[in-house]
Amino acid sequence: MNRVGVLGLGQIGGSIGKNLVRGGLAVAGYDPDPGTRAMAADAGIAVHSSVGDWLGAQDLVVVAAPIDQLAASFAEVRAWSVPGQTVIDVASVKGEVHEIARSAGLGGSFVGCHPMAGKAEVGFEVSDADLLSGISWAVTADDTTPAPATRAMIRFLMRHFSARISVLDPVTHDQAVATISHTPHVLASALLASLGSVDSPRAAAVLAAGSFRDGTRVAGTGTHRTANMVVHNAASVAGDLDALIKSLAELRGYLGGVDQGADPVAIEQWFDASREVRETYLGSGLEAVRLPLDCDVASLVGHGKAGWLVVAVDGEELVLERGGANRAFAAPVSG
Repeated sequence: MNRVGVLGLGQIGGSIGKNLVRGGLAVAGYDPDPGTRAMAADAGIAVHSSVGDWLGAQDLVVVAAPIDQLAASFAEVRAWSVPGQTVIDVASVKGEVHEIARSAGLGGSFVGCHPMAGKAEVGFEVSDADLLSGISWAVTADDTTPAPATRAMIRFLMRHFSARISVLDPVTHDQAVATISHTPHVLASALLASLGSVDSPRAAAVLAAGSFRDGTRVAGTGTHRTANMVVHNAASVAGDLDALIKSLAELRGYLGGVDQGADPVAIEQWFDASREVRETYLGSGLEAVRLPLDCDVASLVGHGKAGWLVVAVDGEELVLERGGANRAFAAPVSG
């Protein structure tokens, strides 16, 4: 994959384009905004003023459009696609996106991709060649996803982005990102709403420090973008919120009321339980396994569901690791 076309040159599409240009690949692109096209051209991307036959010359087409525009974008790609071409998206929802790709006639060439990093701001001007490097990427495959294209994308992402790749089915992906991305966006907005509802919001605001900053950072994301991802992953987010409401109601009961004081033992146990979850899943030691380079995609999906990431190719084997944190989880500027 030496020739790459990028449709949508915002934060994510622009970051992908900049990275690949730096790596010496021929990158072409399109964005509906003239100002964005001008900035992308200055960054070394061969910019086109419309979608057209230039797409057919690409080995890989990256569709970096918002979720609610993917149906139209996939239809445009299908009109110019050629045999042997691979098409990926970068959306944060996968179940619906795989269905849209199949409906557009791209089922035989489409591989779902989701880089697990980003910034609250939007636009090409905040894109960064290093933003998506060294982080966890999700690669999603269903029964119609071509195995050769899936394997090729895994190698491509490791080669050009030093990616740590979780291969998942779309349903597992959507449930996972609801928990670690979409629901935290909801909670960030809820925390800000709670600030606005207290008796003295200005007094509270001037006392805000690290915990409130970290808990509300992603609420700075554009509201249309956040609403878009929640709407298109509604079932998974709803399930997460139900579990959270149940957990918070449990804590609320321990806090007591007019005729009953707080239960300090139960409250501490409530906090201890979450700490154990953090230590088990976010602070575990590193493990490694190896699989044949040509192993079937179902095996990779099974390992992905168990938390294994494909991190390297060593001869005729894939190296997988489990444990440790996504670089973007540790970095305060992305997530």
